[in-house]
Amino acid sequence: MPPARQLEHWCVDQAFHAIGQSDLRIAHNAEGKPEAFHRPEVHLSIAHHNTADGCWAAVAFSDSAIGIDVEAERGDQLQRIAPRFLSEPELAELGTSPAELAAAWAIKECMFKAFGPALDFRTDLEVVWCGMETARAAGVTGHVRGRKGRYHLAPLQRAKGHAPVWVALGPIRD
Repeated sequence: MPPARQLEHWCVDQAFHAIGQSDLRIAHNAEGKPEAFHRPEVHLSIAHHNTADGCWAAVAFSDSAIGIDVEAERGDQLQRIAPRFLSEPELAELGTSPAELAAAWAIKECMFKAFGPALDFRTDLEVVWCGMETARAAGVTGHVRGRKGRYHLAPLQRAKGHAPVWVALGPIRD
């Protein structure tokens, strides 16, 4: 396994330790979704992301469907792929802001992780964008095939000069 992948696995282990679940055994189902070994009542999601600046990991543990994602602002790359994960109305609403594109990608990843795998990012997942300030303060509404949910969005702490990184979690209970 390459060193960057080893670092991601170590970060995920640390995240499970931080939430008091270091002994949780994880398997992956046929679609690659993580599952708690012999604990069908547990829903979990794992996210990791690395850049030249560092490695981030997050885990979510719930009694209902849950998704979590970590995404760095990768302006040029996200602008290039935005038409593949955003609908035309979402593209018009979000524009080209690296922060907003990273946030929208992270929220859609949450939706996909919680309710996928048979979902199309452009047609089945909708982010109702309310602006970055409102998104950080109150969360974001999203729809998965019309089913409404709320998603939390927050910046992760980072060292000065490093790319901003966002974490999204949901659906959350109000």
